[in-house]
Amino acid sequence: LIAAASTIQLSGSITAIQGTGFDGNGNPTYGGSAGSGGAIKLIADQITGTGSFTANTTGRTRIEANSLTAGIVSTPPTIAIAPGTTPTIFQSNTSPTVKIVSVDGLPSPADPTAPLVSSADIAIQKNTSVTVVLKTYNFATAGAVVALRVANKYGGAGTMNATLQGGGTSAESTWTVSTTLAPGFVTLQARATAP
Repeated sequence: LIAAASTIQLSGSITAIQGTGFDGNGNPTYGGSAGSGGAIKLIADQITGTGSFTANTTGRTRIEANSLTAGIVSTPPTIAIAPGTTPTIFQSNTSPTVKIVSVDGLPSPADPTAPLVSSADIAIQKNTSVTVVLKTYNFATAGAVVALRVANKYGGAGTMNATLQGGGTSAESTWTVSTTLAPGFVTLQARATAP
């Protein structure tokens, strides 16, 4: 059972029990040693009330809430863990960024998807060295390492460091790497680190 809402008011009980299969009439059977244990997950800003929830046998419970009423009973017991710092999903416009700008003179799409199935974000039709251009934004260049990871769809991967072009600035800098790409689909990933 998974429930998600801004507020969950629990005044009764929620029970998830282990199922082992179905009888000859298509009715579920419970208990025994087969099947997985029951599972309950509640997600809300606040969970209130005086009810209970139970996941029998080898079940699992997970409650995610900013506010949880102390009167709610959980079986098996849950362990309260304070959330960590809120993760940043979408970076601000001033966050340090590294992007692959072009490969062999062909521009990278604004939102690459790396489908690796029947088409590619960028199609390269040669087996000689290509130049990959990367750009860093809001990123100090002194002591920085900008690297390109090349991973073959079927096979290994390798990483090589890029070379800063023309000095650059922390606002915007251009970096390049020359490499020969293996035939077939290849994924390129950029990474920038600073001391």
